[in-house]
Amino acid sequence: MNEISEYRKQIRKDIRRTATKTSLITIFIIIFVNVVAIIVSLILDKTGYWEVTPLSDMTTSMIIQFILCFPVCILFGKMLVKLPLRSLFSKPDAPTGKIIKWSVMFVGSAQFIGMVSNLIFNAIQTQTGTDLNEVTFLPNENIIDKVLMFVIIALVGPLLEELLFRGIMLTPHIRFGQMFAVVITGILFGLYHVNYVQIISAAIMGVAFGFLAVKTRSIIVPVIVHMINNSLGAIQYIALSYIDMDKLTEAEELILSGNSEKGTALMEPYLVPTMVTSMISISMLLVGFVGLIMFIIEMARNRHEYSLGRENCDGVPAVQKVFAYVSSPATIVLLVMIVGLTVLNAVPTILTDLLGM
Repeated sequence: MNEISEYRKQIRKDIRRTATKTSLITIFIIIFVNVVAIIVSLILDKTGYWEVTPLSDMTTSMIIQFILCFPVCILFGKMLVKLPLRSLFSKPDAPTGKIIKWSVMFVGSAQFIGMVSNLIFNAIQTQTGTDLNEVTFLPNENIIDKVLMFVIIALVGPLLEELLFRGIMLTPHIRFGQMFAVVITGILFGLYHVNYVQIISAAIMGVAFGFLAVKTRSIIVPVIVHMINNSLGAIQYIALSYIDMDKLTEAEELILSGNSEKGTALMEPYLVPTMVTSMISISMLLVGFVGLIMFIIEMARNRHEYSLGRENCDGVPAVQKVFAYVSSPATIVLLVMIVGLTVLNAVPTILTDLLGM
């Protein structure tokens, strides 16, 4: 009995130690990205960059985050967990048919749940009269800005995020159980966005990507699926940038009031981008719904196919593992930091309002 107790105690210590490392990596990402962004912004202000650049604020911000900061964060994480990066890109260890089925099931279900959570957030805001700040990814009219935004959102971002979260951060957790590793790093992925709109959907999507990484023993599949998912979103953002919502609303009002000829003429320039965004939204909703139905059916018929290994943690309850993880001082600091930044992003005026009081 004492041996079992000592074994569980040692596992909890190891989990807390791993939690400290992964929490420090996430803290480093958040602090480093924000500090570099502030420094670079001050330098750009001095050089008059904002007056002459063809790039939007969002594209400039993403260049700072993914091109300047993320490679440093990945090197920091690699140093902390001592993991050879090449081992993460091994050939996927699963049949192509199963990989496609898993991708549709888990990523589709995550996409559907993310859409539902966003609808709930919007409904709560409408009912309470709250207007929270939402991050927008719309590029400006310059084609260079659109191309750069697409490349970063659809290609660079997914590669670097999967390398960090499903590679460097997921791998050291696997010894405590694959399910534990997938869920914990998925939640960390959601929290790292520090954006109330994305936290839930990104966390669920992170769990789906983690499942693919564990099942295929490689990050290649989650990288590709992440890229496809983000590509659709990036195309939507670019299409939306061609739409003048005020004029579109005016056109709809004209049509409803009986002046269909003038309304149609006003709406005509925006028909193609509107159709593109609508088709992508419908396609994503359809894939999400199909994925959710497939998930329910597969869980009822072939649950064993989707079980994840417990590794060397048999006998240690999940609650004890979670408590050991969140009791790490670094994890506590991370959670406080994320809550604060998420609130600040949602309500940017909260500090000035509080100081004014």
